[in-house]
Amino acid sequence: TYHPTVAEALAGTGALVNGFENMTDPQTVFIRVENTATGCVNTNNIASLELSVEPIPTATAPATYELCATDASDPNTAVFDLTSLDAEIIAGQLNMAVSYYETAMDADSDINAIANATSYVNTSNPQTLYARVRQTITGCLSDPVLVTLQVNALPVFTLPADDILCVDADTGTTTDGPMIGVDLGAGYSYSWTTPNGTANSATVAVTTAGTYSLTITDNNFTTSCTYSDSVTYQASSAPSVLDIQITTPAFASSHNVIATASGGSGVYEYQLDDGDWQETGEFLDLAPGEHTITVRDTNGCGELIRGFELIDYMKFFTPNGDEYHPTWNIIGLRNQPGAKIYIFDRYGKLLKQISPAGPGWDGTFNGSPMPSQDYWFRVEYVDPFDGTPKEFINHFTLKR
Repeated sequence: TYHPTVAEALAGTGALVNGFENMTDPQTVFIRVENTATGCVNTNNIASLELSVEPIPTATAPATYELCATDASDPNTAVFDLTSLDAEIIAGQLNMAVSYYETAMDADSDINAIANATSYVNTSNPQTLYARVRQTITGCLSDPVLVTLQVNALPVFTLPADDILCVDADTGTTTDGPMIGVDLGAGYSYSWTTPNGTANSATVAVTTAGTYSLTITDNNFTTSCTYSDSVTYQASSAPSVLDIQITTPAFASSHNVIATASGGSGVYEYQLDDGDWQETGEFLDLAPGEHTITVRDTNGCGELIRGFELIDYMKFFTPNGDEYHPTWNIIGLRNQPGAKIYIFDRYGKLLKQISPAGPGWDGTFNGSPMPSQDYWFRVEYVDPFDGTPKEFINHFTLKR
């Protein structure tokens, strides 16, 4: 039992009851230990216990905790070291520790305290947390206070992608250098580093090749968030010559060409008709007929386009009035209006002479439809493969 004095502890009187309220601070009470079976008491060993009342801690609400966004792609998220607020919340009290909570219910119940307080990632912006101060000796807790987290977005901007600075192929001087940069308005400052020196304007003119770097600072918040980007320009010039070499003869089983760009200092890529761009000028297994090859500087300093034709013949045609393959002709000879094309039946009878620039044969003879069967042709032309006059004979099918 516990007693207010030694005498009462020895006499076994005045025992304190649960819910005892101290009368002084500190206050000493005395402990009587009695054997409940024998009633014996060691009167030479009356122990004492000092009761001390510690004040309830208080928590001071801190100023809004502001940080710049961690990542430019997520303007609402940052990593907060909540423990950096401890001193402001404790406000000089001794033997205190701070716990942080995500909800008021958790704070009131003192449960689910934030474990990673040194690297807390906010879940909304702004976000309200709750803090309580704990007396480390007594475990007493303060009332909760609000902690506001605010993420300030980076002043994100994008300079153009690395590019070629178009120059004259003869002089190497810049032509039509772009203006680059961005003006975000009031409250922002700009710092450029360029091949020509430094500048504090929102935009600069690209006049020489090299790297242009811009840092923008947002002065509208105390965090002064910054963001940087750079672009590198390399001098280049457009191609001036495009040579196309047909590497297979007319009427071959496959048609191949090689295109070569020259006369400039750029890096070039090639395109056949409306197809994909590629690094080489070799094109294989092409369909007969008219084509174009375009060569361009990969960074936009110009392009050249040249057309060519691959000569072959239609294997069949269907003059059925349905507008699908209604006539027959040699493919890829429109640029040779002097070429001659003769059509024969299987017995060698001449049915028609046509021009490669004309509509072709409609499958009639003297106005009468010819039957479905094979017909023969002879064509006299100049082969672009080697530039020599040639004659080619073969047959095709009329289908009805």
